[in-house]
Amino acid sequence: MSGEYYSTQTETEINKRRMTFFFQNWSSLNNDLLESIFDLLPIVDMLRIRGVCSPWRSLAKTHIKSRLIKLKLPLFLVLPRRDDADMYVEDPEDCGCERNPNVTYRIEKDNRHIDRLYSPEDKSFYRLANPLQGDCVGSFSRGWLMMLYFSGKKIIDDQGGVNLFMYSPLLEIKIYLPSPLRSPIYNEDSFPSSCIGGCNNRGKHWIQKATLVGLDDGDLITSNRYGLVIIYGPFSKLAFLMCGETQWRSSSSFDDEEGYVDLTCYKNSIFALSKGGSVDVWKWDFSSFDPTPTRKMNIPPSLPDITKNNHKSHDLGEYLYVAHTKRYIIPIHSHGEILLVERCIGQFVPVRELFHVTISQSYFTAKFYVHRMNFDKPEWIRLENIGDRLIFVGVNQSVSFSAKDFPGCEKNSIYFTDDYWEKIDENPLYGGHDMGFFNLEDEHDPKRFHDILRCKRSPAFWLLP
Repeated sequence: MSGEYYSTQTETEINKRRMTFFFQNWSSLNNDLLESIFDLLPIVDMLRIRGVCSPWRSLAKTHIKSRLIKLKLPLFLVLPRRDDADMYVEDPEDCGCERNPNVTYRIEKDNRHIDRLYSPEDKSFYRLANPLQGDCVGSFSRGWLMMLYFSGKKIIDDQGGVNLFMYSPLLEIKIYLPSPLRSPIYNEDSFPSSCIGGCNNRGKHWIQKATLVGLDDGDLITSNRYGLVIIYGPFSKLAFLMCGETQWRSSSSFDDEEGYVDLTCYKNSIFALSKGGSVDVWKWDFSSFDPTPTRKMNIPPSLPDITKNNHKSHDLGEYLYVAHTKRYIIPIHSHGEILLVERCIGQFVPVRELFHVTISQSYFTAKFYVHRMNFDKPEWIRLENIGDRLIFVGVNQSVSFSAKDFPGCEKNSIYFTDDYWEKIDENPLYGGHDMGFFNLEDEHDPKRFHDILRCKRSPAFWLLP
């Protein structure tokens, strides 16, 4: 009977039964076999593996953690979900560019609550398994983020503190940090609670910049020799937190400081760039750290006058060119250098309509200038190019990598995301759109990322290797 039964089955039906049996046992595959397969897969495929089933997800998370310590993580751009208005893809025609025939300029409504990763190397998207909670206020090496969590329109919890934590979206691990509002850096007289929400409704601008110090090649989860430094508040002050401490410590500064715009760690010292162009230096010592700066370098850079002749005639009337400059300080450890990158952001606005700006009149990055620090004088020396280097700026810790590590990226280029908080907070019509890369050699207009989402008030940020 059994032979007669199988003889009546078609070859297709037999194969279907075999495949059904095989698929039912995927989740029970031997862990050693899966580990051998995982070793052959790139990290980006491991992100997809996590969504197959629970056993695979658990094993993949452990595998990703071990590989992050040994290998260099791919570069990703995190595209935050939208919580309020519609999401949309930027139309290149708004910027005077041609449409990409391979891109559909629309967004499905189901994607508005999805956080996604975008790879500028292979132009691919990857969905994050768990949504981000809060707003990213810092991005560091090995894929770690500093997140500021809010409840509704508030970022202050019921006990009067700020919900602040470190988060790895690849490992799905959180490390909670002490609330800055429960530490000596908070002074109600000079920094009332209303200022927190005054920067914008969610306080994204309250922490303007953050950097991770001293981790080097260690693991943030197991290491106890690292620290965090932030630029915070309406006066752009500095605060420090050593691993294991329960309170943030404020930093004293020199009398003529105007506040800070960026900071970095170089050779066991913290370099903070002020709004006036000077650089303050702190010696970083885990055994006895003193938050008092040890050195000040007055080295304001010599900039071209990008606002000169800023009135231009137009068929529709006179336009005013409004220029803004942002500065970033970046260490090049392999070359023993510190660079200053200046980002020129321009905006053509009708003189009679300065307070009625449309999306097509929005701001865009126009150019970058790069300088190298001369430690002997000191002074900034203008550089025409950065060779085979890549620079990444934005909300993230400002960093540089060798272009050889990311063959899909264009060498001698600066990759940037939108961190022009003054304008993002000022006008709800736009924001988060100013991202792309600028090649220092051809000096043409920056190339925009037209094939990714444009998220108003939810700027993208780099997930760093």
